[in-house]
Amino acid sequence: MAETINIGEIANRLSNDIFKHFHWKIHPRRDENFKCINPAHLTAGRGKRAATQKDTHPADVVFSYEDPYLGKTIHLHTDLKSYGRDSISTIKLRSALESLSMTIDCARVSEEWRNRYSDGDGTPFEVR
Repeated sequence: MAETINIGEIANRLSNDIFKHFHWKIHPRRDENFKCINPAHLTAGRGKRAATQKDTHPADVVFSYEDPYLGKTIHLHTDLKSYGRDSISTIKLRSALESLSMTIDCARVSEEWRNRYSDGDGTPFEVR
């Protein structure tokens, strides 16, 4: 747990340093989960344990920028803690990307996510 917190802190610092140069906004709400609303999203079963439906998805940091070509706000939803040194292997990376894919799938249709991270002014947006 402490290692995950340290990875998260380092990732947050790096993301602040990198993305400020792109003039992207960083949403002030960090390290929160939102409810999974897709019954097809399953946790990986381990050993004899069967896969179960996910309860929540993580939201470490949400970045956003105005895309002048698309005329909408692009939100980049991140799970920064999935990319520590011990999690960079073919199998673990695949698992992290599958989890992130499920997260984005839910974020795109989740009212909870929209209320928390979008501007709420009716501006068109996209979650990536």
